[in-house]
Amino acid sequence: MMAVTPATTPTPAENTQLLPIEEAIQSTKDRFFNWTSIAIHLPKAMLEGETAPPLKLDLTRPEYTPSRAWAPVEVDPYTGKILQVTTFQDRSARLRARLWTRFLHTGADLASVGRLSQRSPQSVHCFLAIRDLL
Repeated sequence: MMAVTPATTPTPAENTQLLPIEEAIQSTKDRFFNWTSIAIHLPKAMLEGETAPPLKLDLTRPEYTPSRAWAPVEVDPYTGKILQVTTFQDRSARLRARLWTRFLHTGADLASVGRLSQRSPQSVHCFLAIRDLL
């Protein structure tokens, strides 16, 4: 659905240590200066000699719609280099259309006025149903 191939960690040099998670998060903060929140998906435990998978972060930026604000970020756990960022434009056309349709359907595009106009027909239907019962 995302139309984006997952990132893989480049093979590190021998005896390379993992970066502290704080440093990986800091490299993301440095690249995206306008972030509002960053959540981390803690990696699974690894076996000795196994290459660590990319560190996955959920970055939220100030945007009008929640679907545009969220961007998953994958960071190299050895260097702190950002391997991949998936923005709204990177998603498939089908998923973007579905997100926009949901955004418009819920009335979020016009805030309170949109929600009121979306609920008005529902209240009219309820009124007519009650009137028919009387």
